[in-house]
Order: sequence, then C-alpha cells, then structure tokens
Amino acid sequence: LLAALIMVLGPRWANAQSPNCGPRDKIAKFLSDNNGEARVALGLIDDTTIAEIFQSKDGETWTLLVSKVSGTSCIISAGKNWVANKPEVQGRDS
Repeated sequence: LLAALIMVLGPRWANAQSPNCGPRDKIAKFLSDNNGEARVALGLIDDTTIAEIFQSKDGETWTLLVSKVSGTSCIISAGKNWVANKPEVQGRDS
C-alpha cells in the first residue's frame, strides 16, 4: 500500500525543489523542534529510498517522509491522531 502511494506521488518526489523537500537532517530537526516528532518506523522502498514515519510522543501528530540515500527528503503527508497497532503474527501457537 505504501509503495502504491509513493508511485502515485512520484511526480511530486521528482521535483526536489518543492517546499516539502530538503536535506533530511534539517527536516528531521524541524519535525523534532516544532512538532515534537521522532522517527518511529521505516521501510525500504528500493535500493536508494526509504519511507519514514515520524510521530509525536502522544501520537497527536505524524509525518510521512520519503528519503533518498543522497540525503534529500520530501514530506509526503502529515496528519493527526496516529495509532500504531502491533502486527498480528499469523500461524503461531499460543
């Protein structure tokens, strides 16, 4: 699902001059300083790109960041009231 979202938003990612894009370290610092957010999850999209979820400690705010190994990141989406579910393990005996 996340990969499909990234594919749909691909043209936005291609424009690294977008106001939603910049150096990853600066964006992560901004999210920390202004929203109280820290990275809580990440996933590999391909060999050079990762998706990262930043969340405030209380879950009030969250941000989806896509980062390239080059150091450029783009904010893809942001919202409120993030709820993290523990993954269900299928096929395990109790």
